[in-house]
Amino acid sequence: MRQQDKFRACLLGGALGDALGYPIADMTGEEINHQFGPEGLSKLLVDPTMQKAPISATTQLTLFTATALLQGQTRLATRGARSPYIYYLWQAYKEWLYSQVGQFPVPGDHNNSWMLNLVDLFQVRSPEATCVQALEQAQAGSMDQPLNDSQAEGGVIRGAPIGLFFIDRELSPKEVADLAGQAAALTHGHPLAYLPAAFHAYLINTVASLDLYLEEAVLQAKVVIADLYGDESQLDLLFQKIDQAMDLSDYHMNDQEALDQIGQAKTGDVALASAIYCALKYQTDFKQALVTAANFTAAKSATAALTGQILGAKFGMPALAQEWLDQVELSPIIEEVADDLYYGCQFGEDDVVRAYWGAHHLDNQVQAQLNSNFQALVQHFQESYPPGQVPDQIVRDWVDKYVNGKYLPQERKSQS
Repeated sequence: MRQQDKFRACLLGGALGDALGYPIADMTGEEINHQFGPEGLSKLLVDPTMQKAPISATTQLTLFTATALLQGQTRLATRGARSPYIYYLWQAYKEWLYSQVGQFPVPGDHNNSWMLNLVDLFQVRSPEATCVQALEQAQAGSMDQPLNDSQAEGGVIRGAPIGLFFIDRELSPKEVADLAGQAAALTHGHPLAYLPAAFHAYLINTVASLDLYLEEAVLQAKVVIADLYGDESQLDLLFQKIDQAMDLSDYHMNDQEALDQIGQAKTGDVALASAIYCALKYQTDFKQALVTAANFTAAKSATAALTGQILGAKFGMPALAQEWLDQVELSPIIEEVADDLYYGCQFGEDDVVRAYWGAHHLDNQVQAQLNSNFQALVQHFQESYPPGQVPDQIVRDWVDKYVNGKYLPQERKSQS
């Protein structure tokens, strides 16, 4: 069963972990100890210029992943057909690449993802070199035809929206896992990059929808992933790391020693296993789970992001470090994307719903038509539904955000 609270907490929890680990991502343990003390960095570092704690490229790509899924679903709802979801994911990642190498505003009809309407996403935040190189290719990578042999952790994190979106929708949990693995393989060719992505998406799907202990969900994920990829020789290595993480989380031992045993490589399998360790050991202490992941692992922001996604999906918004939410970059946008994932395509007869959804998740031709008469649609809605008589909570929320202009891209604010 879908729960809006868990959708929000999963994406926001991932962003909090990412933002915590990002400023120390390239620091050694000795450097962290010297600057922040033996417990390490324990609060978000707010950039003095932007007055927010910045996110990294992995959270950016997580947002583009979400909008790709929504665009595919909206295409089906409005046209009666769509391409495979992997097509929309590849196109969305290409558009993210434009945000790293292009300029804002985007010229002409280049953008399909409304993420490219946000100048704040045109920030280069330490993207993986192999990911960028993969997206520069004309053809997408796949498990059967990899573009590289990258084991890096970046492909794992962006699978969380896939795990969330298909709860009670269209794909089975097993198919969800496979789609997340394919999505990672677009840019990361090694099995220890895309197998953890499949595992993580299934885990997110399970803990966000079923009343299971986290340990049970991890064990269930092992069964499903083994059934999907049982012939893959690298699968045993991933499972060894995960089993080790589960065992070590029960021991009363130093976190640094435990995470050193799991490994200190910046790879997908190590990042996922380390995140599982942190999430299991500190299930009732979200902040400590993220602090441990960010300070004592090699892939600091990635491991902390994975930890935040898992705990957010499991326990919802009350589990998050509430005082951090207002500090993290793009938190209103992240919450908005989570809500879109939760509701799915609501493209119906209501003009404001059409205006909102069309401006975010339709292809360029229909989007341009809607944008051209956005002001008229808003006026029609306001005349049709006086204050206090809005018929639907979903529409009320969207009116507050978009008609009243709270989170509209700047160019659309000027129209309304």
